[in-house]
Amino acid sequence: MKKSDKSLCKQQSTPSYGREIPRLFKKMSMNDADERVRLMAEKVYASALKKEDNKDALSLFTVPEDCPIGLHEDRERALQKELA
Repeated sequence: MKKSDKSLCKQQSTPSYGREIPRLFKKMSMNDADERVRLMAEKVYASALKKEDNKDALSLFTVPEDCPIGLHEDRERALQKELA
């Protein structure tokens, strides 16, 4: 097959520049998406705790901080309160 046997065609349709394309998903801000993900994570965490049925389960926020700088600052604050 020779190259001259193929006929070149011009594009028959024009691209849809400027025309509205229908949305498949509704427009949502990142804050809304973050909030939904946070709520879903809380529900999953709560359901996991129910399944474990542990009264001694610790939350991420109840674990004491092992940072020596934080402990030192806490001691300083306690001393300042005693002196005041």
